[in-house]
Amino acid sequence: MKTWVLLLALLVGPSAAWAGPWSKSAGQLYLKAWEGAYLANGFVGRDGRFQEGADHLSLTSALYGEVGVWDRLQVQAFLPYVIGRNTFDSGNRFFAAGGGDLLLGAQWSPELPPFPAALRLEGKVPLYDVAQPKGYAAAQFPLRGDGQLDLTAWASVGLPPLGLPLYAFLEFGYRLRTEVFIGEGAPSRNFADSLVANAQVGLTPIGRWVLAANLGGVLPLADDAYTKGYLSLGLSVYAPVWEGLALEANFDALTLAKNSANGLSFGLGVSYAL
Repeated sequence: MKTWVLLLALLVGPSAAWAGPWSKSAGQLYLKAWEGAYLANGFVGRDGRFQEGADHLSLTSALYGEVGVWDRLQVQAFLPYVIGRNTFDSGNRFFAAGGGDLLLGAQWSPELPPFPAALRLEGKVPLYDVAQPKGYAAAQFPLRGDGQLDLTAWASVGLPPLGLPLYAFLEFGYRLRTEVFIGEGAPSRNFADSLVANAQVGLTPIGRWVLAANLGGVLPLADDAYTKGYLSLGLSVYAPVWEGLALEANFDALTLAKNSANGLSFGLGVSYAL
């Protein structure tokens, strides 16, 4: 399978920010504008605890990019804007909007023929303060995340070229959850470190078209009332339009959720690869 097919195919996962084990070199880039929706039957309140009894909807507009800066070395970023709504059985609705969790990373692929592999370091920087808003009914407003800094180290490996319209990769990581908040934050709240994983299997049945099955998971290393854990299962498609321009779509179900809600997410993006 040609390398450029793999590079394109790996970027249609549910998180909209997977790099996979194929790192870009200087002069290569991948850019995507993405719109996503998440629906669930509960939400995490300002106290950091999961609450039932409300329908939650989040709409995310995001820009994602990977840029090669050296031989098999790339930097990447995911910049989201999130609109959230909680609808209660009483009919009351609460809206919140603003920046989400900015993800910044650097990835390098060592030469380990025939297996593609990569090491990645990724940081999460919240663009919001979980202490806002204040006042009456503040706990009913949707949050855009946990509100603190995280650092995740990833290792990924993929199948070697098999001469088939098929690829796969698997990556594992360790997520360091800090108690460093943006703004006033929530200094009394602690989070457990977590193990994280992503996997993807894809087919290229026609030309550069890609159909993929995705799996993602977060496993907290302690049982507490705040740290989220879940399993995500999904499907995605990459549809080339013209040269490096393409349409991408994904559908994912979040199951086995801990301190979070089971939910469904949908996404549609326009990407360009060079």
